[in-house]
Amino acid sequence: MSFLNWRVQVRILGSLACFLAAPSLSTADDFDRPGAYIGVNGVYGVSLFQDDINAAFNVNDDFQLGDSGGVNARIGYRVFSWFAIEAEYEWIKSMDLTFQGQDIGDFKPNTVTANLKFFIPVWRMQPYLILGGGAAIWNIDSPIQNQSSTGFAGRVGLGLDNYLTKHWVVNLEATGVLNTNDIDPTKISADISSISHIYYFSFSAGLTYRF
Repeated sequence: MSFLNWRVQVRILGSLACFLAAPSLSTADDFDRPGAYIGVNGVYGVSLFQDDINAAFNVNDDFQLGDSGGVNARIGYRVFSWFAIEAEYEWIKSMDLTFQGQDIGDFKPNTVTANLKFFIPVWRMQPYLILGGGAAIWNIDSPIQNQSSTGFAGRVGLGLDNYLTKHWVVNLEATGVLNTNDIDPTKISADISSISHIYYFSFSAGLTYRF
């Protein structure tokens, strides 16, 4: 009787071990395979042109430019184990500009880029380099003037895909977002030639689904 119980226990333990090991039985090919994907990330945008604004108006930190949350979405295709192409749209809610503590306006960037991603396909955790180009639309709202500026956008940075399963991926990414946008000076009584780079850093994290 004890022998039969022992055999039953072995079978139960064996079944449990197989169940727990199932996620790890995925092969490298499951994560490196070609195919389409979609993803959505939460974004934290860090402005890089506060010092330019202060220099334009010849003040010392009287202007403060806030950072902002946002979101990006992307759709792409993994062509090879080491290479993918994708289209990405990124929206930043509002980088608020204050002068001596008073809110005087905000910057709202929207960026669309076509990206190239170069992976190091090391099984579940895959770091990558991202390079992209496209268009940037900045809406600038203030009591002085409201304007919209459209220019070329570039994106460069690093990221990491961490596979939870063969379909679900946690994505982390840090990129610099560059552009050729400028500010129309017609209603601003200052030399704003120093505000030539309204760039920002984009830090994002989210989920990607691989088909």
